[in-house]
Amino acid sequence: MCIGLDMYFQAGYAFKYFNIFLGAGDGWHTSDGEFAFCNLGIGTSKVIKITDTFAIPVNGQVILNPEREQLYVVVGFSF
Repeated sequence: MCIGLDMYFQAGYAFKYFNIFLGAGDGWHTSDGEFAFCNLGIGTSKVIKITDTFAIPVNGQVILNPEREQLYVVVGFSF
């Protein structure tokens, strides 16, 4: 029995107001299992002040998977 290992690598860079990232992988990360770019995105975050003692950290990303031709929009809240 042979157990395959999938590989995935991601690199990113943070600017003052946003960050960018690029990922590549094989195995389940791509439709044919071959190594390819499969993650390209931009993200940002902001803390929304509700009161003097309570704030909600919010983050968002727009992610493109060019290998599968899919676009994702992700929004998250932290408590």
